[in-house]
Amino acid sequence: MKCLRRITDDPFYEAVELTYISDPGLREEAGKMLKDSKMTTAYCAQPVILQNGLNLNSPVREERKRALLRMKECIDEACGLGAGSLSFLAGTFAEDAVEEAMEYLAESAGEMCSYAKGRLQIEIELFDYDVEKRSLIGPSERAVRLAEAVRKEHDNFWLLPDLSHIPQQHERIEEALHNLLPYMRRTHIGNCVMEKGSPLYGDCHPPFSYPGSCIGKEELSGYLGILAHTGFLNESDRPVVSFEIKPLSDADIEDVLAENKELLLQAMEMLKRK
Repeated sequence: MKCLRRITDDPFYEAVELTYISDPGLREEAGKMLKDSKMTTAYCAQPVILQNGLNLNSPVREERKRALLRMKECIDEACGLGAGSLSFLAGTFAEDAVEEAMEYLAESAGEMCSYAKGRLQIEIELFDYDVEKRSLIGPSERAVRLAEAVRKEHDNFWLLPDLSHIPQQHERIEEALHNLLPYMRRTHIGNCVMEKGSPLYGDCHPPFSYPGSCIGKEELSGYLGILAHTGFLNESDRPVVSFEIKPLSDADIEDVLAENKELLLQAMEMLKRK
């Protein structure tokens, strides 16, 4: 609760993301804190999927049913916390079974959307398919195919890109956003290291200042610039843009927060000068 209180008490932040809270008392306390803060809240089911080995596009029906049951429980938990959206990730990518897996995933996502209808927006986050998470979704073009299929019947389904995942998807920022923007309502911003052998290789979300990492002030400014130019970032219907950073083990949390704020402000200032 201390970390959540630190964010809700800081006027710089207007939104917060959180995940499963096992203690019912703490979950109730968090829900009250979020309600009192009037912050936009998003629920992340990705840790639940990863920690429990769930696969919504498994070829085994019973595994898909188990994953769906837990996602429906997460939807209920998210509603209890006052969240407006729930994000998740796809199961494993297998090159020889993509089409079958896409059908299973579209079916699972559709069931989640039906269950959450009128209560939550459902978002699938894009991850790498051959680096660490090895997720079916995946490249932006495959994500768009999924969105087009699910949104034929469910208008509460969206794509959630993460700036730090785009290099891991072997895509350029401009290319990925061109594909994804029609199906986006919010985004994550973070960093990654693509140098094999690095202790933070892959989806580790290091600080933006980490040596040899992919995302810095220029890349962040470019990303935000595309979002602003296309109208995604606007004053009348402001989307949620979330930092996703894992501090190094010896880092002071206040220093990390200050660094992230300063980087964002610098990137926005660069954007104004372009």
